[in-house]
Amino acid sequence: MAVTLDQVSAALMPDEPRYDRIAAELGVEALPHLTTLIQGDNLALATKAASLATLIKDERSLEVLAHAVRSENEVVRIAAAAGLWRLDRFDIGPLLVPLLRDAQPSVRLNAAKSAVREPSDPQVAETLEALHVRDPIPAIRETATDVLRRIEGAERLSRAVRGGGPLVNEKMLAALGRTVKAPQLYAAFAEAAFDDEVW
Repeated sequence: MAVTLDQVSAALMPDEPRYDRIAAELGVEALPHLTTLIQGDNLALATKAASLATLIKDERSLEVLAHAVRSENEVVRIAAAAGLWRLDRFDIGPLLVPLLRDAQPSVRLNAAKSAVREPSDPQVAETLEALHVRDPIPAIRETATDVLRRIEGAERLSRAVRGGGPLVNEKMLAALGRTVKAPQLYAAFAEAAFDDEVW
């Protein structure tokens, strides 16, 4: 049965919608209705619609979020910026850049946090560099600095793994991957890769 605008609106009506469940139940068929809500006059529904769009793992979600990025309402743009990282399997760079350049500090801060999931887009990196140097808000400068450091660490780790050499023996790394099953250990290793002193 087709998903209707009324269904989507009703699902998002509670103060704290269960976004994961709504995304699973309504799926991609909700996306056109999310666009309608984002462009509508109900700010609360528009904001929730932007949040829900970040949880529907489909490239068409980016088209919906493009409307959120252009919204006149800061809270809608914040919702898009805060959740955009969830769609990192797609090309989120074109949406991140205008959010990183947004006039509102809260939008820039949330976009900078999401930008850690888009390490390969040169425009994102360039905009983060500008925030790191020139943003008037200390918290945004610090976040941009941290994200740039993490991106550099991830690239360093990727180069080492791909290239082998003295830093990483690929056969040993593969054996370690087969031996270590606990995701906590992998997470600790990934975190350490972003720390220059530990590295």
